[in-house]
Parts: sequence; structure tokens; C-alpha cells
Amino acid sequence: MRFRTSGSRARRGVTTAECGIVYSITLLLIMGTIIEGLGVFRYEQLSSLAREGARWASVRGPTYQQEKNQPAPTSQDVYNNVVAPKMVALDPTQLTCTLSMTANTATVTLTYVWVPEGLFSPITLTSTSVLPVTY
Repeated sequence: MRFRTSGSRARRGVTTAECGIVYSITLLLIMGTIIEGLGVFRYEQLSSLAREGARWASVRGPTYQQEKNQPAPTSQDVYNNVVAPKMVALDPTQLTCTLSMTANTATVTLTYVWVPEGLFSPITLTSTSVLPVTY
């Protein structure tokens, strides 16, 4: 009985040390998962905005311009009419929008510099959408 009592005294601080290690690792894994989820969310939002921008530009091709007597759409038009109104939780100063129109295709490329919430270095997210001109 005496041996058992002295053995439990020797292990008193071990549980605290083990919990400190396990809790730290668990917290890092949970925070990493949350930050990664935010990155995936931002990339998916960027992809959706690029698709919407290309869709908007694709119906404003040469035929539309002639019939409606309108100028060709620009990158700023795509940003003002599509990207800015639908942008949620993105910093507008970190987003660039580029439109490239040909007679057959409308290509919208969005680039966003994301600084993760966990004190990591910035990550550049880029999404490009190409659609045929339909009007």
C-alpha cells in the first residue's frame, strides 16, 4: 500500500504536462481547420464572382454593342456591375478584376490577396472564367 501511495505522488504533475501538450496540439488543429475553411470559402466566392462577371460580359458582345449602340464592356464595368454588389467579406482594395473580350469569348480573371486570420503570410487567390459570347 505504501508503494502505491508514493507512486501516485510521483505522477501528480504528469497529467498537467500531458494535458498541456494535447490541448496545444488540439487547439492548433482546430484553428488550422477554421482558417483553411475560410480560405476555401474565399476562393469559392472568388470563383463565383468570376463566373458571374464572365456571364455578364458574354451577353454584351459585338452584336449587343451594335444593336444597343453601347460601348464594349471594360474591366471596371464588370467590377462595378457584378463583382462589387455581390462581394461579401472580401477587402475591395485587395481585389483586381480583368476582362478580356474577343469576338467569341469573354474572359474574366479575378485576383485577391488574402491575409489569413492566423498571422500567416498573404496568399494570392486567382480565378478565371471563360464563356462564349452569346448575344
